[in-house]
Amino acid sequence: MNLTMKLLIIYIFLIDSMIDLLINNNLLTSLMVLLTSIILPISLLLISRTNFVNIKNNKTGTYTNLYINYILSDFIFFLGIILYIAFSTYNLFIFFISFESIMIPMIYLISRGSSSILSKYRALYRFVLYTVAGGLILLIFLLISLIFIGNLHYINLIYYS
Repeated sequence: MNLTMKLLIIYIFLIDSMIDLLINNNLLTSLMVLLTSIILPISLLLISRTNFVNIKNNKTGTYTNLYINYILSDFIFFLGIILYIAFSTYNLFIFFISFESIMIPMIYLISRGSSSILSKYRALYRFVLYTVAGGLILLIFLLISLIFIGNLHYINLIYYS
């Protein structure tokens, strides 16, 4: 998927979040979707700029850097779509699944971040450990509320609390 198609999809999300701000009374959800829709194109454009710089300046490893940056842009785009799903849903189980699936692109982004192998593994270990621990606590909360309330809709949890 090329950059124009990704930016078009993000533009549709941006329009949807702005309409949601006008119609919906849930301000936090609308603002988080709006923030995701603004930050995602900026990061994709910055990655496309580094692609252009790599093509012009690097003569030996052009294709390798270009391929890695395309993978990086795909992972960031995938991360933005998952964040959009997580912030725009009212079902807490879908929020849980999308929140835990954020780990897939984030592991790749963390592994590309540092030059030291030891710091990469330490950061990945802590990230996975804290995310899984937080996910297990959230899953236990979701199971308890499913048993007592009967569903996982956000509005019903507010009503019964």
